Amino acid sequence: WVFEQLPIAFANLRKSTQLLKFIETDCKPGAGCVVFLNKAYETPAWFKVASYAYRGKLPFAESRANNAEIALHFDITTQPTLVVVCDGDIDKTVTYPGALDHDKPGADVEKWLAEYAAGGRGCSKVTKSKKQGLALDPSADFSKMKVGQIKALMQAHAIPCVSCYEKSDFVRAIQSHMANKAEL
Repeated sequence: WVFEQLPIAFANLRKSTQLLKFIETDCKPGAGCVVFLNKAYETPAWFKVASYAYRGKLPFAESRANNAEIALHFDITTQPTLVVVCDGDIDKTVTYPGALDHDKPGADVEKWLAEYAAGGRGCSKVTKSKKQGLALDPSADFSKMKVGQIKALMQAHAIPCVSCYEKSDFVRAIQSHMANKAEL
């Protein structure tokens, strides 16, 4: 009951456009912002507490229910994952190195977040690494991706596939889409 009374101090991300807007508007140069990729439908209490504790110092956002489309922006395949985006640059990210328990995070998460809050030095140590993200690379082997990732790519690029049942059907639809775009 107590945690339900906390004011919401984080953005709720459902689509890629919301993530990109959050990064553009809330992630400032020289500081970080937090994106929690939650596999559950319910926000853990520790995340609510952390977002409230760091309000004004570190912007927070959450993506719920194993959102593969948003995870692809960070090249992340497993959730839950806690990501800090530095300097408003999606290619300049760092993920929490420890395990995230839905019920109790431990003091390590708060200590880790403090490094990236306003005035912290965590972002100065983070180097850029180009993300594949939602880009459709013709040289990529989509058959090695999980079906959920392939579907997320298809959704992000509005690739139709009415009679897709097998993984190979989805891969074929993406390849056909890329071939059609190349012809234009």
